[in-house]
Amino acid sequence: MILLTDIKPLFYINLLFGNPPHVIFNNSFAITKLGSICSLLWSSVFLCYGYKKTLYIVNDANEIRSLILKVFRLFLVLLCIFNNVVVGYYSHKKLCCVTDNLRSYDLATKIGHTGNRRIRYTMWTLVTVRIICCIIVGYTYHLYHEHDFLILFRMIEVACFFLQIDKFMGIVLLLYSRFRHLNELLLTNDVRVNVHVRSDRGLRLQDAWWLHNCLMDAAEILNSTYSMQLLFWITTITVNITSRIYIISEAWSDEYISKFQDKFFTVYDIITLVTLTTICHVTADQANKSGPTIFSSSLAPSRKFGFATENIEVGMYFKLRQLEFSTNGGSIRVNLPLLLSISAGITTFLVILSS
Repeated sequence: MILLTDIKPLFYINLLFGNPPHVIFNNSFAITKLGSICSLLWSSVFLCYGYKKTLYIVNDANEIRSLILKVFRLFLVLLCIFNNVVVGYYSHKKLCCVTDNLRSYDLATKIGHTGNRRIRYTMWTLVTVRIICCIIVGYTYHLYHEHDFLILFRMIEVACFFLQIDKFMGIVLLLYSRFRHLNELLLTNDVRVNVHVRSDRGLRLQDAWWLHNCLMDAAEILNSTYSMQLLFWITTITVNITSRIYIISEAWSDEYISKFQDKFFTVYDIITLVTLTTICHVTADQANKSGPTIFSSSLAPSRKFGFATENIEVGMYFKLRQLEFSTNGGSIRVNLPLLLSISAGITTFLVILSS
């Protein structure tokens, strides 16, 4: 049984804040009518909020570059929210395919009979942190004497944007745990695999191939589903970091609360970006580690029960099929080196703005 319950808190909290109305039903993703109505209502509310917030930014702007950055920042956040709803509806079948592949792996290895407490605790921690941050945002905006309407929906906007990222990271963590489990199976030559396995032979080469293929299919479908959204997330967070660092460095406002907000969100965005890229990087690393593990000198299954031609076929499969999370069209590879590129880009852009 697939352990979607490990990330169940994220789905319910996302449903509350108007993100795609997916719930976990019969160990798969399902869309409810109530959730669909909530998403439509929240989308309408966010349109009104965007209009009111834009007027507030224009009236409160001190400098034209600051005005452009703030409006563009708001536009990107709302674009991510609306696009996430669209992706959730139109890519529902793809997400179900992801769960089908994970379920095949779980049934074969019986991994679903034991819970993964680390993922479960991580999800609860993420939800708790997001709620605390929303409270901090609301309180600081209240001290900044903004309108009550903007205070409330600023909190919801922050929660909605970051929770959709958490939802994606939660699904990726499910993949990570299974790739890691597969590598542990290969190292220990565990005999718990049921599919295509003879009890007297343990884990065969074909079984490792099939199990890895199930997980790779799930990962590639998930990446194709969220490729455009990944591009929007990375762009939005990068623009947020750049604009807030620029505003802090220029020090247009003497308000302590305003400076605290910008510093808080700068750190918050950096942590989110680092977490997103790290989870994608380590998951891809675990997926690409299976091939070297199978053909390592300390592992027996690749040499015990198979002919040389079979070994060559499997070797070519693991050599050519490498996992790498990327944005739309593979334009940006989501891994740790991406952080260096973003840092260089932010530095260059800040120099241009300050000149």
